[in-house]
Amino acid sequence: MKAISKIFSLTSVPNLFWSAPTPLSFKPPLQSVLFLFLGLMIFGFGHAILFGSNFGVSPWMVLAQGFVVQFGIGIGLSIILVSFAVLLFWIPLKEKPGIGTNLLEISVVIFGWSLGGTAGVGTLIFAILIGPVTVAYMYFIKTTFDK
Repeated sequence: MKAISKIFSLTSVPNLFWSAPTPLSFKPPLQSVLFLFLGLMIFGFGHAILFGSNFGVSPWMVLAQGFVVQFGIGIGLSIILVSFAVLLFWIPLKEKPGIGTNLLEISVVIFGWSLGGTAGVGTLIFAILIGPVTVAYMYFIKTTFDK
């Protein structure tokens, strides 16, 4: 129980050997760029697996699918538009992984589903567990690779 408490006490993004000096670095180290693309590839692979499971997709993908249904745009464009919207609202929300993220994810599922997106049991599992899983992996990365 003490280990779980320690994991969920993480309050900031770890500064790792591949971390860029600042989030808005216009000339990040090559190592930072390589790890960014590695993360994007893993993230994209994860979404492909979720789609293929036919058990439900991530909450943000439900929202993107809802926009596809409502506005007749392609899923790729919809994902880009949802991503930009998230970026616009992320800073003022000052959201951190955990319970607040779970509530946001559940709200996105409901909104996306009401627009016509596909939600399944896997979507609800994702919405509930993504915050705690993210924090657990951030803790693992911090304790393994911290500068």
